[in-house]
Amino acid sequence: MKESKTIDVYHKRVRKAIAESGLNNKQIAELMNCERKILSNTRTCMMSSYNLARFCAVTHVSADYILGLSDEQRIIPPAV
Repeated sequence: MKESKTIDVYHKRVRKAIAESGLNNKQIAELMNCERKILSNTRTCMMSSYNLARFCAVTHVSADYILGLSDEQRIIPPAV
């Protein structure tokens, strides 16, 4: 996959996960314990693996889906 296509898929899937989470960027950033700009910069750069893992945990979306490696979007939440 070309780099520009990869970042486009990544950006669209991050935006979709945010929209479907029912949370806004500020709320997600607070739950991730990071700055909001981490979520705003997805058009031009990717999150670190650490932030991606936290983002996926907060939005309940798989990292493979966000990265374009899978079309399976949702992860199964851990049993409590």
